[in-house]
Amino acid sequence: MMNHKQKTEKETQNRVIKLFQNVLGYSYLGDWNDRPENSNVEESILTDWLKKNGYQENLINKALHKIRNTIGNKSISLYEANKNFYSLLR
Repeated sequence: MMNHKQKTEKETQNRVIKLFQNVLGYSYLGDWNDRPENSNVEESILTDWLKKNGYQENLINKALHKIRNTIGNKSISLYEANKNFYSLLR
């Protein structure tokens, strides 16, 4: 059973999901929390999107390599990893 804090957090998450879907036009892929091999970056989805948008295979592979190295770096804090990942996105 969910406690009050968990319930409030889930309600907030649901509002954010609706915002991303309805206002920003994002697709919601569902709650993958318990999915095997769950990852912060879905490489197959990202690869398909990049191909669809005209990126060459070698550039896609370079980008995925940089992403893997950035998010897999256990020698830095989560904050630093997120900051570095954001820099890659920009």
